[in-house]
Amino acid sequence: MASTGAKRLLTSWILKKREEHLKRLAEAGINVRQAMDTGQLELRPWREAYLRGDRFDQDAAVALIEEILQSGAAAGYALTRLVGHMEWALLDKPGVKQFGGI
Repeated sequence: MASTGAKRLLTSWILKKREEHLKRLAEAGINVRQAMDTGQLELRPWREAYLRGDRFDQDAAVALIEEILQSGAAAGYALTRLVGHMEWALLDKPGVKQFGGI
């Protein structure tokens, strides 16, 4: 269980930029390995977040966000920050055109 007031970060990245992102976090003074081992930091590639099943499903995306927020609270985190990069919305994948009325 996290200490009171602890914060959690979940980010979604294109897989090829994962190591670059982890390096920037480490350079900013974050103990990346410890944060990942404790669940305080989680990185998911797009295919495990917005494009599960190689398609965008709005209901599944909302359900995933709710699950992430609830699991953070259950683990004792006062705040879960979710950062998602949206380049995937430019891909020609099923369901993407319905995202945001594109």
